Amino acid sequence: MVDYVSLYLTRSPIERRWISKQIGVNHCSMEEDLLGQAKQFSLSMFGRKVVMNVMHDDEIGEHLEGFANYVMQEQLRDPSGHSKKTLEMIDKVTTVIGCVIEEGLDAEGYIGGFLTEMVKRYKGLMFYQDTIFDSGGVPVIGPLARK
Repeated sequence: MVDYVSLYLTRSPIERRWISKQIGVNHCSMEEDLLGQAKQFSLSMFGRKVVMNVMHDDEIGEHLEGFANYVMQEQLRDPSGHSKKTLEMIDKVTTVIGCVIEEGLDAEGYIGGFLTEMVKRYKGLMFYQDTIFDSGGVPVIGPLARK
């Protein structure tokens, strides 16, 4: 089973050196675009391969519009009070990363913990299983937030 996680970060650039030093990362390679900016990170950690695709700047605006629309739809379904703060955070996003975790997230939570640490370090949000998590890893909007 493959898991997909999206990271919405307000700080950049993403540092390969920081990623490489995280617990469980056995290998980290980075592919750059023509301008020398990170395009993709490939990690080996906890026996799984994690590919992190950095969205091109030209695609971020339209993608964030769709993400903000999702937040507003969820607000209608469950007015939790987190929508305003989440929309404010989305307005500050500069980097979007789509993560593909081959063999899925580990049951022990190590890869999820790594992604949460990344969201905390780069001040952002995480999206997994139709749920938005804040920088502390707490589900704030979506199905997992309603449980």
